[in-house]
Amino acid sequence: MKNGSGAGLLSILVILSFISTAPANAERMKPDNTVSQVSMVSPHPHATVAQQKVGNKNYQVAQVVINSKPEVVWDALTQYDRADEIYSNLKRLQIINDNGPQKTISFTVASMGGLWKYDYVLNISELKALKRIEWTRHSGAFKANEGYWQLTPVEGDRTLVTYAKHIDGGMLLPQVMVNSELRKIMPEVLNNLRSAVMKEQIALSSK
Repeated sequence: MKNGSGAGLLSILVILSFISTAPANAERMKPDNTVSQVSMVSPHPHATVAQQKVGNKNYQVAQVVINSKPEVVWDALTQYDRADEIYSNLKRLQIINDNGPQKTISFTVASMGGLWKYDYVLNISELKALKRIEWTRHSGAFKANEGYWQLTPVEGDRTLVTYAKHIDGGMLLPQVMVNSELRKIMPEVLNNLRSAVMKEQIALSSK
């Protein structure tokens, strides 16, 4: 079911989102959009997510610690040809334009347990030296779609992965529903990424 369907279905989805809404954990974000490193002192064993105010925008910010070096996690994040195998909510990915670290990529993602699908195109910037990937909306669903991945080294050859998103659903999608759905999906995305990295490490160690 594509975005843009009738208001009746939208009302049902709003109700479903409220039923499954869970309170977010509190984190702090610095003005430069990076999460404070308090999480590095006591790394979370499971992915967590919290809402952070950046300027006049509310970002949903998820974090998890992966038992691999940032370089290994980076490789997994930038293997776009395998992305639909890694992330359970991603149904299709197509690279439209590839200029090295600057890419334009089309996505089809599922939401609300697969009841709702969105098509959009993002402008992506890979900042490898900073272990950071940023994106902004190019076209497609949503009024705004922006965010970043940030990889931070943690003691013991581990990586604190920060995944931040801001989506403005526009007139048809209430912001409270959008934020609620992001808080459910983003920890799952991080857990998908961690599983993929762990599988890759096991495969490499067995050779």
